[in-house]
Amino acid sequence: MRSVAVIGTGTVGSMALWRLAERGIPAVGFDAYAPGHDRGAAGGESRIFRTAYKEGPAYVPLLRQARALWEELGRSAGRRLLTPVGGVTVGPRDHPKIRAVLESARAHDLPVEVLTGNDRVPEHPLRDGEIMVVDREAGYLRPEASVVAAAAAAERAGARIAGYTPVKQVKEDADGVTVLAQDGEHRFSHVVMTPGPWARALLPGLALSTKALTSTWFPRRDESLFEPDTCPIAIRVGEPAYSCFPAVDGVGVKVNLHLPWQEIGSPDDLARSVPVAYVEQVARAVAHLVLTVPYAVRLVLAGLAGLDRAAEKAAAGLGAAPFLVFWHLTLPAVRGALIGGAFFAFITSFDDLTVALFVVTTDLQTLPVRIFNYMQYDYDPTVTAIGTLMVVFAAVAVVVIERFAVVAKLFGADQEHK
Repeated sequence: MRSVAVIGTGTVGSMALWRLAERGIPAVGFDAYAPGHDRGAAGGESRIFRTAYKEGPAYVPLLRQARALWEELGRSAGRRLLTPVGGVTVGPRDHPKIRAVLESARAHDLPVEVLTGNDRVPEHPLRDGEIMVVDREAGYLRPEASVVAAAAAAERAGARIAGYTPVKQVKEDADGVTVLAQDGEHRFSHVVMTPGPWARALLPGLALSTKALTSTWFPRRDESLFEPDTCPIAIRVGEPAYSCFPAVDGVGVKVNLHLPWQEIGSPDDLARSVPVAYVEQVARAVAHLVLTVPYAVRLVLAGLAGLDRAAEKAAAGLGAAPFLVFWHLTLPAVRGALIGGAFFAFITSFDDLTVALFVVTTDLQTLPVRIFNYMQYDYDPTVTAIGTLMVVFAAVAVVVIERFAVVAKLFGADQEHK
């Protein structure tokens, strides 16, 4: 008679146990803790679900099937596990991952939309040269609740879960498998290995590594933004790259920076707090992005105001490829605006003291904060030299911006010359 052991009842294990039980196959799930615990890979309040997949169009059919299963599991649990708020991928128009998202959408006729403005999604402003790909079928999942729901559905269908029963070893022989658990030996005809971050200990023959992903939450300051039922999930590619979620709990906005993950020996040894240095890094990225985007957007809009769309249409009508139209007509027309916006954004971020005072620490200080501290507590003449260089740099930047006539366009001073 067939019987199956499922080692680990996290995301994959609980779902496997549920589907086995639905098919009438006797199954037992073993876990060192209990379904929905906070030590595995299913913690963190929310997970992104998307169909316009930057990892490749081959995943799209699987994702569509997975969406139907998530909805089925939600109905079985009597609660919403997948919230279909949509999703956006933000980044430079020519970024490989943006192109991959669009290719997945084209290959499977997905209902996506490309935006070039911020009116629809004000939570995620666009920078120079960026676009926003809207995936209407995306949303966010509640991982802990999903694991608990799948485990409960499996038990209702006849499966058994052996919680707080760590598995020490799994032995295979000609007649099946033996599971050596803390409470003794158990025989099964088959085994499904889903130990998650404990895989290295139970599968020593495989070259596996366990890595920790750190998440951060920031309180939202505007109650009209990041609403959990309307704000889309977001993935930003380029620099800085991160994922952002709505305020699922009504308070905190979750941000995950896309950085190399920290390799750990075992999740049991993992620190249960977020490193302060990581929070500071996220805070600096978010603060300076919010601070500089309005300047860059305002200057680029000034440059776009003088763009002759008729010339672009004429070039396209004469057979010019979209890239050639952009390279020879659009880019030269807005080049000054792009350079001016970049300079203004850099100078604003570089010189800003107020924001820097809130996001720096004693271990890592920006130059304006260091100068400020010198002026308060020291009399080092180096500060005078640095200040002079900063003034010279700012003056050169203004001259460069004026050279490209961006300031004149911004304030309409060039109208008299037309």
